Amino acid sequence: MGRLRAHMERLTARGFVPDVVPHSEDEVRQPDPKRVEVVRHALHYMSVQLAPCPIDEVRCVASVEPPLEEAEFGALWADASEGEAGDEGRLSRCTNTVFDPSEGAWEQVEVPYAPGRAGQAILSASAGLMWVWSLQGLPFIEVRRWLAQRCETHHLSNVLDAVKPEWAHFDTFRHAEHILAAPPLGSVPAQREGGRRRPTGALPGRSRQLCATDGCPNGTGAVEPEGWICYVCSRTRARRERTHRRHQNPPGR
Repeated sequence: MGRLRAHMERLTARGFVPDVVPHSEDEVRQPDPKRVEVVRHALHYMSVQLAPCPIDEVRCVASVEPPLEEAEFGALWADASEGEAGDEGRLSRCTNTVFDPSEGAWEQVEVPYAPGRAGQAILSASAGLMWVWSLQGLPFIEVRRWLAQRCETHHLSNVLDAVKPEWAHFDTFRHAEHILAAPPLGSVPAQREGGRRRPTGALPGRSRQLCATDGCPNGTGAVEPEGWICYVCSRTRARRERTHRRHQNPPGR
């Protein structure tokens, strides 16, 4: 034990700093970005993800270089995987933000369960609830853009990411200080009408049109005619019509 202590003292004198032991598997699998701000908002879709900054400041991770040839992909991807926001690397990062106020709304969700007395203390202090920017009910193509951390310009682009997406899985112990007890100042929480969420927070003069199918929460920020239905309901309706036609005109009849 004495030799080990002396060895560690020599390493420490040379500037060696041991890594902090992770609290959980999530911290190893999806660690926090190296650069984060004091205020960090949470995103919710099926689970809670923590942004590196306020939700309306989350920056697109796409590169602004032109699409690459396949031969160049491997080397640049390795560089991008090691990069962090603001690093001067081989890829320049897009300066656009991901946020679209017509996609999602501020809602309360349950704080992810944390075991033990320490976990119960956190849950009790927050009444077990936290405010998040919720994407629940949005078409998945819009959700995918958020999770990929891309702006509207680069949503469907084939350019590389300049850095990895910076969402971190919300850990109740590690991220307790980021549990919001109230929505951010100036924001308006979502309201529900007849069991359907009415998204709020849209830009002035821009409202979100909900799908005309009864009970469907999907919507769009685009201008659509009265009676518009979302792509999910459109596919369901088309499938039902095909089935109905087959029953009316069976093969061989």
